[in-house]
Amino acid sequence: MKTSIKHYLLILIAGVICFSCETAIEFNGDTSADLMVLNSFLSPDSVISVHLSKSNFFLDDNETFTLINDAQVKLFVNDELKETLTSKGQGIYEAIYLPKTGERIKLTASHSKYGQIEAQTLVEKYIRISSCDTSSVATETTPLVNYYYDYERQKTIIDTVGTNYQNNLNFKVNIADSAGYKNYYRAKVYLAKFMKNGDYVVTTLYFDSNDLVFGTAKDEVVDENSNRYNVFNDDIFDGKNYGLSLSIPYNTYAYDEDYEIPDYEKPDYYKQEIIVDIESISKSLYLYLKTREAADNYIEFFSEPVQIYTNVENGIGILGSKTSNQKRVTVPLSYEIN
Repeated sequence: MKTSIKHYLLILIAGVICFSCETAIEFNGDTSADLMVLNSFLSPDSVISVHLSKSNFFLDDNETFTLINDAQVKLFVNDELKETLTSKGQGIYEAIYLPKTGERIKLTASHSKYGQIEAQTLVEKYIRISSCDTSSVATETTPLVNYYYDYERQKTIIDTVGTNYQNNLNFKVNIADSAGYKNYYRAKVYLAKFMKNGDYVVTTLYFDSNDLVFGTAKDEVVDENSNRYNVFNDDIFDGKNYGLSLSIPYNTYAYDEDYEIPDYEKPDYYKQEIIVDIESISKSLYLYLKTREAADNYIEFFSEPVQIYTNVENGIGILGSKTSNQKRVTVPLSYEIN
């Protein structure tokens, strides 16, 4: 966050260092004017939802946000006014129009007290994931141990009932990148379990990767080696097909023949899929996520505070877009994936 020298002196004297997700505001000892905060993430063919609130002064102890429910929020598509959004309460405004890929979306918000703000972004196009190849590699083998208490002998019995095989499921996700255009991406992985009662459950999975692209994403914003949001760009494969490498840990079990598996250890689902999602994201969302991570990693007294990126004029916040591109891979029920 950009601050004056006087700001730093005040912080050091007070022994307090604070950081907020707000735009650069010079502090001269007076309370800064309140600003509107706009946050919205667009997806093609999905309802546009906008969240509005009031900015908090960085020295305030208040961790809650003042929601704005009485603003006028307008939607423009390629500079043409489409509609005025409807306030749904809790600072949320919704549109009827569903954005399409390739459209430039602009949102304006007007309020009698906070003035007018605006932000715009491009709804990114779909990319083609030509294939998603998998391979499995064993990493470690450990005994599968069952603990139970023997009341007759008044002692805990440790019984080896099988073997636990720890593995990595490796993915090669082949992306067809468009040429002559700076593309930004975010990788996500989900696990979908289809239950025997007809329901299904989708959870977000942790994945690991040593792919080079996750290291090149740091060059535009901050010199950070971490990449918690798994964003990257097409610097090293512009206009080419690229095989993105991801890895997910899982376990399999081999039980002894005389061991009867308890019912609670048996799966209550009949199928499971891993969903690999390579989102095409706007440059604004890419910069926001990179600077937000850098700000979260900011260490008091040892590094310079990082200003979180905003593309909201006369206010703060972020308007970005994400377009989902998915491949589904069915995996055996014997794979225990957490």
